[in-house]
Amino acid sequence: MFDTTPHTHQLQTLGISEETLALQVKRLTDGAQPIQIVRPATVGDGILRFDKEQCARLTQAYDQQKASLRITRFVPASGMATRMFKFLYYFLEKYNPTQETIRAYLNRTKTYKLGVFIGGIEKLPFYKELEEELKSSNIDEIDSSTFYYHFIRLVLEKYGHKPKALVPFHRYADTTRTAFEEQFRAALAFAVTDNTTHHHFTITEEHIEDFKSIGARIQKSISQQQGVTALVDYSVQHPNTDTITVDLDNQPILNENGNLIFRAGGHGALIANLNQIQGEVIFVSNIDNVPVESRHQDFGQYKKVLAGCMLDIQKQIFDHLEKLDSGASVAEAKNFLQNQLQMEIPKLSETEERAFVINKLNRPIRVCGMVPNENEPGGGPFWVAHAGQQSLQIVEQAQMNADNPQHVEALQKGTHFNPVDIVCGVYNYKGEKFDLNQFVDAEAYFVTEKSLQGKAVKALEHPGLWNGAMANWNTVFVEVPVRTFNPVKNVNDLLRTAHQI
Repeated sequence: MFDTTPHTHQLQTLGISEETLALQVKRLTDGAQPIQIVRPATVGDGILRFDKEQCARLTQAYDQQKASLRITRFVPASGMATRMFKFLYYFLEKYNPTQETIRAYLNRTKTYKLGVFIGGIEKLPFYKELEEELKSSNIDEIDSSTFYYHFIRLVLEKYGHKPKALVPFHRYADTTRTAFEEQFRAALAFAVTDNTTHHHFTITEEHIEDFKSIGARIQKSISQQQGVTALVDYSVQHPNTDTITVDLDNQPILNENGNLIFRAGGHGALIANLNQIQGEVIFVSNIDNVPVESRHQDFGQYKKVLAGCMLDIQKQIFDHLEKLDSGASVAEAKNFLQNQLQMEIPKLSETEERAFVINKLNRPIRVCGMVPNENEPGGGPFWVAHAGQQSLQIVEQAQMNADNPQHVEALQKGTHFNPVDIVCGVYNYKGEKFDLNQFVDAEAYFVTEKSLQGKAVKALEHPGLWNGAMANWNTVFVEVPVRTFNPVKNVNDLLRTAHQI
């Protein structure tokens, strides 16, 4: 271990102990731990599929109970829009408007994404605003190649360095809405109790004033238009969850001031933020998965189904635990654990079996929507083996080994994709809140290769929020329609039907 003495003050400021730093370096040196995938979860084998009558029953159950529950939305919103415009940055770097037209450039480079962008440019939510700005500069009077070039430059200038949450996503007759605002509006379809809706956004500290200012205007608008009070609070990723950066020889890298270089530890660090939320029902979703207003009711309908499912299973768990507390036989709870939560129970003594069942039941619960796979990038539902037990987990492709035939086969046979549509229950049967940090699989971390000033470096990411950070929760997967999944990973996704009026 290198000498940390010169960095004592920096570590104290961040709230990172020497022991934590040593563990981070060890994990970077050891690399990510291999994951043992057994098979993909499919309908009938780890994924529930509800018919119309079941959906209606679960929706009704949620609607009947929600008035007595604290309901909160938890939306990670710190991601920057840079990646959303990646191909536009590449275009500006490579294209010279004085040497060729954009049509010639497209014919020469076969750049499909750029062609789609230009072909649908007038349908983009920010087109009218930027067109007016270019008109004031007389750029609209120049040839189309020059107009497109300056339009793209203006897009990146205005939105490229903003959080994705604050980029216009939808254009209406007299206004545009950012993803941030549309999340508030969509919640009116499923997360209102006593004319109040609660939201929690995780953001970066440098943009907190922007969020607060824009959020206040949205709150006022919703109150005036809908008569609903929209409560909102924000949190940032804690500095003590940052992780050290090392070179390829696993030696910590120093900056020009001689300080250690730390990076944000990935979205898994947000388990600490989620742990502060007090709601009995917590909806977790990504900031960019939100459709236009005409689709809000359908969007909210399936969130109600997931919430109704969570409350139903949670009640059954609570009933079993209360009976066990009263001395009931373990047989009924054991049967529930095996058949409803699809959990294996090893051969144990009677006393050990009872303790095992109670331990497995008395955990946070998450019900996760899963959409049929349409080759979207990201994680999916799998059966995973760990410490002699199989469990349902969301596994990212980055956790899989392309050289492992079992992983390759499981990925090929996978039928569903994780859209990050999760409903959480974080209280136990006694009304006490779980400490979510106690249910993290700390060994499910990621080691990734990054670039720093042109040199390859290694970075450590905490177990993902819906991966290792929730690995030891009770997990239920439910199939939801593909139409509920409308992410905006690159700007062209705004041209999809779900984001157009």
